[in-house]
Amino acid sequence: MVKAIRMETSALGGDSLVWIKRKIYLGPMRAIPLCLAAEEFPSLLDKLKKIEIPNERIMDEIIQPTSFFIRNKENSPELLTGELEEGEKAILNLLGAEPQSVSELSELTGKHPLMFTGILKNLIRKRHVSQIGFTPTDALHVLGEYLRWDERASVLGASILGKTLKKGAEEFSAQIKAEVVRKFTLELVSFFANDVKKEDLAKLIGNEAFLKFHIKVPVVLVGAPVRAYLKEINEAIDADIRIPAFYEVGNAVGALEGKIIHRTEILIRPSAAGGEEYSVFSSLGKEVFEDYGEALDYGLKLSRRLVSEYMDGYGLEMDNIEFDLKQNDVGSKGTTPMETQLIGIGIGTTGKFI
Repeated sequence: MVKAIRMETSALGGDSLVWIKRKIYLGPMRAIPLCLAAEEFPSLLDKLKKIEIPNERIMDEIIQPTSFFIRNKENSPELLTGELEEGEKAILNLLGAEPQSVSELSELTGKHPLMFTGILKNLIRKRHVSQIGFTPTDALHVLGEYLRWDERASVLGASILGKTLKKGAEEFSAQIKAEVVRKFTLELVSFFANDVKKEDLAKLIGNEAFLKFHIKVPVVLVGAPVRAYLKEINEAIDADIRIPAFYEVGNAVGALEGKIIHRTEILIRPSAAGGEEYSVFSSLGKEVFEDYGEALDYGLKLSRRLVSEYMDGYGLEMDNIEFDLKQNDVGSKGTTPMETQLIGIGIGTTGKFI
C-alpha cells in the first residue's frame, strides 16, 4: 500500500441522481439506483408501471416521476427526540417497509407535494431517509454495458424520463452516459488547471475532433462501473488511464480509510449589462439577486452548504472539516467587482491514509 500523492473526489458517480425539468440534470444529490432497489423491493417494478408524471412546473430533485423514498432505520425514541421537527416525524412515520413516491406521500398526507418536499430534503440530509431514483448506473444497465442488478427497473425508469423529453430509453441513457464522461473530463482537467474558470474549460470540452487535453501523469480510475466509460474517456482526453486490481471497491476503501476532498465553484456576474441585478451560477443552477451584496452573501453560504452536504454523505460534520474558501474578483464597476469566483475546498479524514 502507498500514500496517495494527490487525490480528489467529486459529486459525480454511479449513484448521482438523474432528474429532469425540461432538460436533464445530473446530481449533485445521490440516490439508490432503481436497478439495485428493485432487487430488494420487487414491488418497485409495479410502482414504476403505474407511476403518475408530476406537472413539469413543480419538478425538482425530489419531485420526479422515478423517485421513491425509504426510511433508513426503524423509528425509535432516540431517533425521534429533539433531532426532528414535528413535520419531519410525521413524514418519517409514513415511510414504512416499502418505497413511497411523492404522489403516494401526497395521498397519505392530504397535502400538495410542494408542502413537504423541503421536509424530505431535510430527512435525506439528516440521513434518516434515502432517495431511490434513476442514476448513471441505471443508464449503463439500459445500454447493457454493466449488468449487476435488475435492469427491468432501469429500462422502465429510462422510458418514463425519456418519454417526457421525447427520447427513447436507449437514447436517453446514452445521453446520460455522455454527460457523465463530459463532467468527468471537466472535473479532471479543472483539477490540474485550477487557475482557469471551469466554465471556460467547459466550452472547450466536447470538441475532441479538433482539441484534446493531454495529461502527463497517470490517471487512476476506481469504482465498480468505470470500465464501461473507459473508451469514451480515452476519446475525450489523452492520458495514461489505469484501472487497478479491486477497482470495484476502490471508493469504498477510500471512504473508510482515506481523505475526502470536495471542491465547489460558484460564479457571480451581472445578469445584464448596465443592470443592478447579479446572477449566481453553481452546480444547482442559476439564481438571480437584486444586487451584488445579496448575491455574494448567498454564494458564500452556498459554498459552505455544498461542501457540508457532500461531506455529510460520508458521515463527516463541518466541525471536523478543513474548509477553505477563496474569492477571486475580476474588474470593477465602481466599488463592485464585475465578476467574482468563489472556490470552496473541504477536506475531511475518515481514518488513516492508504
